Amino acid sequence: MTDFDTVWSEFIVKNKMDEFDIPNTDEAIHKTIESAVRTFNTKLEDNLSCDLPSELFSRELNDEEINLLSHIIRLITLQNQLIYQSTMFIPFTQDIGTRNHANQMSRLEKLVEDEEKKIDAIMLKMVDELW
Repeated sequence: MTDFDTVWSEFIVKNKMDEFDIPNTDEAIHKTIESAVRTFNTKLEDNLSCDLPSELFSRELNDEEINLLSHIIRLITLQNQLIYQSTMFIPFTQDIGTRNHANQMSRLEKLVEDEEKKIDAIMLKMVDELW
């Protein structure tokens, strides 16, 4: 069975992000992986599960599934950044400059959109290979 470290390492290697923006405690990593598995199952109509104490998935994942999960984790992280930026900094936009904040928000929205497109492309490739 595939372990959490395999998927998390794939996420870290492929999706360069500021250390401040990614989950860095075991509990936060576990919650992020659980959320990614729920999204994975919804998108693929799958029944993948994960066992937190052993940090194992319910089956051996192939390279495409590991890649897809790593991109779903990136999407979750980007969405969290977007929510954080939009809720935490709105009261301070006059102090830090509305233009700068609007540019940051636009950049994050574009990153989320791009990541969603990558996930769709990976899923399309996975489905095409089944046929």
